Amino acid sequence: MNKLSVLYIALSCLVTCCLTINTVSAESLNFASPSAPRASMHKAVFEPWLNKIMAESEGTLNIRTFYSSPLGNYRNMYDRVLDGVVDIAFTPLAPVGGQFVQTDVASLPFEVESALEGSVALWNLYEQGVIAEEFKNVKLLGIFMFPNSALHIGDRPIRTMEDFAGIKMRTAGKLQSDTLLLLGGWPVTAAIGDTYQGLNRGVFDGAVIPWTGVAPFKLDEVTHYHLNAPMGSSTAMIFMNRDTYDDLPAAAQRAIDNNSGMSLTRWAGGHSDTDAKAIEARVKAQDNQVVEDISPLEAARWKAQLQPIIDDWVAKTPNGETVLAEFRKQIELIRAAQ
Repeated sequence: MNKLSVLYIALSCLVTCCLTINTVSAESLNFASPSAPRASMHKAVFEPWLNKIMAESEGTLNIRTFYSSPLGNYRNMYDRVLDGVVDIAFTPLAPVGGQFVQTDVASLPFEVESALEGSVALWNLYEQGVIAEEFKNVKLLGIFMFPNSALHIGDRPIRTMEDFAGIKMRTAGKLQSDTLLLLGGWPVTAAIGDTYQGLNRGVFDGAVIPWTGVAPFKLDEVTHYHLNAPMGSSTAMIFMNRDTYDDLPAAAQRAIDNNSGMSLTRWAGGHSDTDAKAIEARVKAQDNQVVEDISPLEAARWKAQLQPIIDDWVAKTPNGETVLAEFRKQIELIRAAQ
């Protein structure tokens, strides 16, 4: 065998070896979101984020996306990740129920002005260990808020507390339900995916939901009056099965870590604000829609009326007084830096 043949065989073996290594080392993971496929967060945040991770993983990661996922829904996505059915996921925290009570500090009414400032404050609390215990079972990649929930009603406006009389409103969880009761309304807890049909069939008259939920679920088709008020917000997380993360090669872990944390939190929170403003503007431009802001006088009345919500949350939440104080401190620091 001549030297040229030996060299050719050696190069062929080297190429085959490299291809085999790349094939074997590439980990296939799934990313699941219970939100509707048309939700803007998918295209604007999650897909470019996942693509960036894959591009920086040195060929060790391949991540597939599943929206409105058959792998999990709003009520069980957290458990699906814990069980290893889902590797990486996004989910709101309210449907999980009772496991993120300290993190609910961001959901309290009249605490934040934007999703971005609340998201940054939450991540700082997590990094400082104030709320970290609630996420000990998962690999937390990002946590963010949606903008303050607005009121969306079908056939009559709400401008004052007196207007809540006899009104049934869809709420996302206990905090929103308690808030509505104090304001004089009747809460009906329902998943966001059930809101359209509930409004259409008269199960409830309106919904407490951020503007970010109006467009993907077409709620402007069944509501005509909208009031912007600092009703509190809902929080969500992007997270991962901890064992799956631990088993990944170092290059894959670096790619995930370098693109997560505060950067992902800011990205998602900032997009929530931008998306909410755009949706509100589109709805406001429609002839059959009325969009208003709560008056300063009425806002003061609501805030005073809702103080028992704050007091009750502090009393019933482990270390609640410290969590609220630290959250408010973070909000003040963020606003001072602007």
